[in-house]
Amino acid sequence: MQRQLIILLSLLTSLTAFAQKKIQTGSPLPHFSVTDVHGLLVTSDSLAGKKVLLSFTRNAGCPVCNSYVHQLLEYADSFRREGIEVFIVSQSPPRSVKQYIENENLPFRFISDTSDHLYNIFA
Repeated sequence: MQRQLIILLSLLTSLTAFAQKKIQTGSPLPHFSVTDVHGLLVTSDSLAGKKVLLSFTRNAGCPVCNSYVHQLLEYADSFRREGIEVFIVSQSPPRSVKQYIENENLPFRFISDTSDHLYNIFA
């Protein structure tokens, strides 16, 4: 239990530091263009005016990250009702992410960001 609490606190600390860096609510969306793991284009222009949650994870095999994705799943109906499009950004290559999600019923879009392109824009 104590280990889980420490992990949770370190995640919250990381998220707090992340939120205080560049992007604030209402800030203009920085320009980017990437493809999701299914080859569909995702651009800042295509997301303009939409509510978007970009959730950054380490890799498809990370147990903490997988747990976090499943926690987000608990809020999937709320996200849908609020019109929030959720993107999970992973450091794993597309093939690994596809293997992870192939047996899951996840309503999110997944982006492989092995070069940390999006992380560097938003962190």
